[in-house]
Amino acid sequence: MHRIRVESVEEAVKAAKELMGSNRTFWFRGQAKDWPLRSSLVRARMEQDNDLPIMEKLARYAAWVKHTPGLENIAADVDATIAVAQHYGIPTNFVDFTTNPEVAGFFASEKANFETSKDLACIICIDVENFKEFWKLLPKQYTQPEFLEMSVPDLWRLEAQCGCFLYCPYENIEHLYDFDRIYFPNTHPLRGIKHQDIYPKRKSHLEILLDQFFMNESMLDAQKIPPPGNAIQLVFESPPEGYEPEIFPNGLPEHPSWSNDILQPWLKIPAESLNNAQTAVNFQIRIPDIQDTNMIDVTKDISEQLISDLFGLAGIRSKLIGWHLELRGNNGLPQNFESLLTPKLERLWDGLRSLPYSDIDLSYGIGHCISLAIALAGDFCNVNHIHWEQAAQKCLQKPIELEFGAGDGSYSRGYASTKNLANAIRSDIQSYIAEKWKEQFNTNVRHILQTAWTPQKTFHFKHLTPIFAREIAPYQVLARKTAVFYSPARLLSFGLP
Repeated sequence: MHRIRVESVEEAVKAAKELMGSNRTFWFRGQAKDWPLRSSLVRARMEQDNDLPIMEKLARYAAWVKHTPGLENIAADVDATIAVAQHYGIPTNFVDFTTNPEVAGFFASEKANFETSKDLACIICIDVENFKEFWKLLPKQYTQPEFLEMSVPDLWRLEAQCGCFLYCPYENIEHLYDFDRIYFPNTHPLRGIKHQDIYPKRKSHLEILLDQFFMNESMLDAQKIPPPGNAIQLVFESPPEGYEPEIFPNGLPEHPSWSNDILQPWLKIPAESLNNAQTAVNFQIRIPDIQDTNMIDVTKDISEQLISDLFGLAGIRSKLIGWHLELRGNNGLPQNFESLLTPKLERLWDGLRSLPYSDIDLSYGIGHCISLAIALAGDFCNVNHIHWEQAAQKCLQKPIELEFGAGDGSYSRGYASTKNLANAIRSDIQSYIAEKWKEQFNTNVRHILQTAWTPQKTFHFKHLTPIFAREIAPYQVLARKTAVFYSPARLLSFGLP
């Protein structure tokens, strides 16, 4: 056991790097205080009298990974499944380490400006070979901790942090083995490393999907809060068939356009490295003078710019491009309009770019997102329903508000034009409607959405997908901070709110 005292986090990182020059393998862990080394699961159990909620959350997470299309490779690897959980705050028996001393220095000092404490911060150092050699001397009843270095596809936090894990089920492992520590006064954050270097601002395809799981967890937590004493709770149960039997007396089968072969490319999550996806490309969009300009024309104008100047770049859809807006004329938009909107455009691009949408679908989606943001005057935090409905009316022809959700309980909302929705409804749906309702339902999109809310049974998949990229997804990234759906292939329900 070695205890080293230095005078700053920079000196601590330097001392850790010197250990790496000894031709032995070292792992590092930064801590703001000299806490005992314990896994998040052990800590959670020590803080709660009942660990049942923790185990139930772990079970829900494991089931979600197992049943979410596109996560088959992660579900088949127990360590990868746990690694994702660990990086997103779900308690596990993994302890985070890194092979990079600077990352450890960041974690040890990141809150130095916000905490005033006389306690020293530290970097814990493990000599991996020494630890393994020591454990061989212990009786066999002591379960050996495991050193896990892995590459989890699309887990960008792990990649950015040069992360690795020590599987450690012990409450007090340091009663058996003392770890080396480098102590320093926690006076300032480590210089030269930014928060986004450790926690990437952009989300991978896996991390976009994780929003669905955590949205459902938030809803479960909300259900634990008892309603006010005078509240009336109404529960409506929808017919399990996904449509109203009275309207479709002989049933409504799934449309063949939703076959597994067709859906597979829309559910696949490509393994993508953060390092390979990053780029310096920052695309500039010229926004025309919006005075007396139809928002639909603005969408078209921006789409044409993208098709002409962006999509001709080889491999551009595999990159995390940035966005810059050139505003023209007296547009009446707030001064911070660009800073408000560009993160939303990044979110939209990252969600759509790897799916089998056409370049035109993406260009119209980005154009519509900007038009809708202009119609909202950059006020994305306004929860007034009329505010959003009026903006949608400026950007779409006779918009209809929609609500849709997945089998995991997450859901979202969006707007789409009546005409495009009507064109996406399966052409033979009239043949399944009861005779007395045929005339009333003919060309009435709202009636159909109100009585048939299973997208696989109501829509032609090929005709629904462009609506998602061009109209529905843009609204979601502006309006929602929780789960966003980019592919209709992941939906279980789709209808009116």
